[in-house]
Amino acid sequence: MVIFLDKLRKALCNICDVMELVMALFVVIGIVIATIAIIPAVEEFWNTRMDKGSLIKFLDIVFMVVIGIEFLKMLCKPSAVNIIEALVFVSARHLIMQSPNAIDTLLFIIGICILFVFQKFMEEKKSDENSILKKIREMLRNSDKKIDIKDE
Repeated sequence: MVIFLDKLRKALCNICDVMELVMALFVVIGIVIATIAIIPAVEEFWNTRMDKGSLIKFLDIVFMVVIGIEFLKMLCKPSAVNIIEALVFVSARHLIMQSPNAIDTLLFIIGICILFVFQKFMEEKKSDENSILKKIREMLRNSDKKIDIKDE
């Protein structure tokens, strides 16, 4: 019974991996379509560059493509760093596009700062793990050398 459940669990995980890749493919298609849609938006922005709000409309389109790219990275390589990057771009888009009041702006900036601190913490943790691995490798290399043991 336990073996059957393990096989079922592995099969479901494999199905989830395939479905995640299919969704990533759809996201790629959407990003390509949105990127192509930027070309007329650049022309429209150029023609209306003096109008109030034309830059905001253009940035909205660009932010959507960038957020789509970050989401794709998050699907393909789920890691804390990719998730944080996606959250930073989503927060920045909301901050720029929505024109929130001063308290909302302050909270968004504090939130983005916390995300960057967390990202720095994750990078330091990863570098610490790498340095520990280097020390272990060095110890293993040194242990390959002949060691004389004297009986006391």
